[in-house]
Amino acid sequence: MTSISEWFGERREEKVLDMFKKEFELGAKSIEELVSMVETGGRKFDRVKMFEKEADEVRRGIMEQLAKGELASQDKEDLMRLAKETDSINDWIYTASKNLSAIGKLRDSEKKLVAEMCKNDRDAIEKLNECMDMIISGEKEKAMELAHKVERVEEAVDDQYYDSKKVLLKENRPGAEAILMYALFQSVENIADACENTSDQIRLILVKFW
Repeated sequence: MTSISEWFGERREEKVLDMFKKEFELGAKSIEELVSMVETGGRKFDRVKMFEKEADEVRRGIMEQLAKGELASQDKEDLMRLAKETDSINDWIYTASKNLSAIGKLRDSEKKLVAEMCKNDRDAIEKLNECMDMIISGEKEKAMELAHKVERVEEAVDDQYYDSKKVLLKENRPGAEAILMYALFQSVENIADACENTSDQIRLILVKFW
């Protein structure tokens, strides 16, 4: 197949594409919950946990559908890796929500930076969601452009992660609290990394299939 739209022409493949879209939508819902937790000081992450479990189920469904398909082994592996990379976004949002819950109240400088990082994460996930829409509608150039934009968002989060070290030194929390705070910053940064890894895989697939 030279066209991803042709490959997804069969009923089963259309279902797989819809399942990928579902994974990104769950990521969008999950990051909204994390942003809300940061802004309101909430400590309950039940909904994030629910979205993460649902995303796991979707990933397993994608794997099962791909196993039934007639693609070459390497092509299947490329799509399976995309499913895993996308799922890791939800995994890291869940991890960040647990770290945030464990810390409890954030200090002003911590809250400001975590909120900014989470909003950038949300931007990256929204762009991935739009990217999948473009793939579904067959607009390769727009999909590729959005994938490139995800990388630039990740770079911004990486800069913010560097700033988090300054915040940690400034606030000088006691040992255990400092470790938890570091884990929170790291997990929020890892969300952006997972988005970039996902966009990299999308670009690989677009170049290969289209």
